[in-house]
Amino acid sequence: MRKVLFAGIMIACILLGCRQASHHRLPSSSARAGEVLVVGDTTGQLGLPQPEPRFDVRPTTQDQLKGNALLARAIVILSDKPYASGHDLNARPQLVIEASARDSARILRDLLAFEEQESYDFLQHNHHPKMEEKIRRQFGVQMKVPEAMRASKTSKDFLWIATNGAENLRSLCVLRLADRPKADWARAIDEILSQHIHGDQASSSMHLALATVQTQQERGIDLLTGQWMMEGNAMGGPFVASVKKTRQGALVLLAFAYAPEREKRNIMRQLRTVVFNDHISYGE
Repeated sequence: MRKVLFAGIMIACILLGCRQASHHRLPSSSARAGEVLVVGDTTGQLGLPQPEPRFDVRPTTQDQLKGNALLARAIVILSDKPYASGHDLNARPQLVIEASARDSARILRDLLAFEEQESYDFLQHNHHPKMEEKIRRQFGVQMKVPEAMRASKTSKDFLWIATNGAENLRSLCVLRLADRPKADWARAIDEILSQHIHGDQASSSMHLALATVQTQQERGIDLLTGQWMMEGNAMGGPFVASVKKTRQGALVLLAFAYAPEREKRNIMRQLRTVVFNDHISYGE
């Protein structure tokens, strides 16, 4: 009877989209960004894990969904009921979804949207107005820059902003491309990066691993993802870039990371939010 009552309360909250009257009274959610508690998936039918996982899945049962488990950052309850979701039901931030395995594509989409929104909310409260003003003055772009990015280098049509940690480097490059076909964008970006970003030796320069670059379009913006490397050096890692056509040429916001001792999925998810979100204004 207790389980039935709990399930009824949980589902009612989800369907009504209920929240606590005051969010500050909710406990902080547990688990890391990108971790999902999946209830009732004993055979892996949901299919969230990938060769390079987009989420870390922790399977559990309905009987175990109590106590600290209810504070998980993201909870997916598999059932035969119609799709329902709710935010901040037991903790904050939190997303709770109840759905069937047939809804796996929608579940994944909602989980990604939740993490993207949480990344932007964090950026809103941890940003660097001084660096943002540099970008606005040089390129006319209004965007949020992570607070930890405090070092910068400026040249004509190029700005590099980075953290100071040599072993946990996160960088943002803003640059303008002369008018050229979209097929040439990756090569043009590569040329500019090699001119402006160097390693310990003058002969060492940054390049995109062009064979790894993939392009997709979302909401009218071209997104490039792939790997970068430092020629003549063992450094390298992932990058993400958004390219927006403007009257003055294509404007590129490119972020990359170097963190050899760390997993980079969550880092890159945060950097993707920096270069691609609905709040960036290009001053057109």
